[in-house]
Amino acid sequence: MQMKQRKTNVKKRKKRKKLMMMMMMMMERKKDENEKEEELETKERKGEEEEEEEEEEEEEEEEEEEEEEEEEEEEEEEEEEEDDKAKKERKNTLLSFECSEIPLNNKYTDITRSIDFNLNNNNNNKCG
Repeated sequence: MQMKQRKTNVKKRKKRKKLMMMMMMMMERKKDENEKEEELETKERKGEEEEEEEEEEEEEEEEEEEEEEEEEEEEEEEEEEEDDKAKKERKNTLLSFECSEIPLNNKYTDITRSIDFNLNNNNNNKCG
């Protein structure tokens, strides 16, 4: 009788031990799964943060490019204004040169000059 009971006790102990081992294995698996999920979540968060940072950087770059383009346009406009002023000055100097009386010794050039002067005067009164 004692032998039978011992055998059953040993069997029960072995079963309990197996169950405990199984429970421990299950707990370890759950921990591992939870850790993996947490790692994935942190990676996703980091990925989202990196994406947001990249988007912000792209927006900043676009703003900088727009500012540079605006500056270039302003510079071009200033250059065009300067060119226009220079053209007007050249035109004014040419008109004043055409209208000025230059003493000429040759009669032929004197006649052509007076004709040119009269033509210029008749054309929209550019002189004087």
